[in-house]
Amino acid sequence: MISERIKHLEKDRITIQKPFDFETQWADAFRNTAFEELSRERLAFAVNTAVYERITFSDEKGRILKVRYIRPCKDGRYPVIVVFSDYNQRAKGWQYLTRFSALGYAVLGMEHAQAIPDWREVDLKQYYRDCFLAAQVIRKQPELQKENIVFYGEGLGGTAAIAAAAMLSENTCCMVLNPLFGDRGLSGKNPSDIYESPVLFAPLLKGQFLMGTCLMDEAALPFGQYAVYHGAVCEKKHVIYPKHAHERVNFFEDEVMKMLHMQKKTGRAD
Repeated sequence: MISERIKHLEKDRITIQKPFDFETQWADAFRNTAFEELSRERLAFAVNTAVYERITFSDEKGRILKVRYIRPCKDGRYPVIVVFSDYNQRAKGWQYLTRFSALGYAVLGMEHAQAIPDWREVDLKQYYRDCFLAAQVIRKQPELQKENIVFYGEGLGGTAAIAAAAMLSENTCCMVLNPLFGDRGLSGKNPSDIYESPVLFAPLLKGQFLMGTCLMDEAALPFGQYAVYHGAVCEKKHVIYPKHAHERVNFFEDEVMKMLHMQKKTGRAD
């Protein structure tokens, strides 16, 4: 049964007609996403291997946003991973983010004001723009390797990671689990929804792409996830979890850590 379903998902490829101005519209949105850094607060954690900070900034509309920032103590330039949370979660905790620092990465974790109870109510365009800001923050930090950037997210965070990685001119590594909205715009009820489709961002990915799909997911429908994966034309890997739903998957996190280790070892993000 499971093998037959996977064969069906692999075989039935969804095609979406990309609007002629899709890339230019989002490139303009990315380019016009600016921020003003308001404060940097160094946090007094009892850890002697990393520096912990909270960066507060405002966007072009005056909205206040924050990121959690961890970097190794030693001087130098570091590869960086940006971590986006799912719709029903707040920002990943400091302890969770520190695992990436242990591999020698600087880490940014977006802090959204609150978790979103229902993923169907998210303002996806605004969410993309908020996550574009994380990419702009990276570009302002001289200690970060702009040539070695990783975006990682689960659910809604995975969808945002795909969009943010696609819009950077630099080659990036993108790792996502159960990205939402792979079926966005397929119904034809609201034509503008097609501009929010991660399926159309996927072909713009330039670096390595790791994707995990849970076949029992009732939010990020598997056929939509496969559409995203099929759309990517970069170096990619797809791992399937038949007995998992829309949830955290430790096995996928193992895959993430393995890929990060190889990225650090080879010094490549493409």
